[in-house]
Amino acid sequence: MRTLVSVAFLFISFGLTAQDCTLGIATAPLKTLEGVFQLNHGQVVQLKTLKEVVNTQLRREQQKVDNLLASHPQETPEQLTELGKKHELLVEGMETITAEYDIKFLQILNERQYERYMKLCVEVGRIPLRLPEPEETDN
Repeated sequence: MRTLVSVAFLFISFGLTAQDCTLGIATAPLKTLEGVFQLNHGQVVQLKTLKEVVNTQLRREQQKVDNLLASHPQETPEQLTELGKKHELLVEGMETITAEYDIKFLQILNERQYERYMKLCVEVGRIPLRLPEPEETDN
């Protein structure tokens, strides 16, 4: 039950919108994801790699936010409005990066694990992230 509550919190806390069922793998505890989805060793290794890459990208984006806030003029209402728009674009970019890596994580799950994700999304009233269609191969 405690694990279910932890996962429900993750789904709610890291949503891109009120309906998106994101996992927030960048900040979600590895052990929580490992336990909830019963990941095998290979999947844990892949998840660790994904977490490292997404966190590197998010740190770069956060640096852009920090630089913007430190350097952008903030003396007039127009300057503040412009700052807000630029900040919003950077935050949206971070949300997009987060969703992309959540999808990459979902793609390493087997069918049973993915069904667990779908069930948990329904339980917390969220819409599962869409996985890209598999690419067709020419034979």
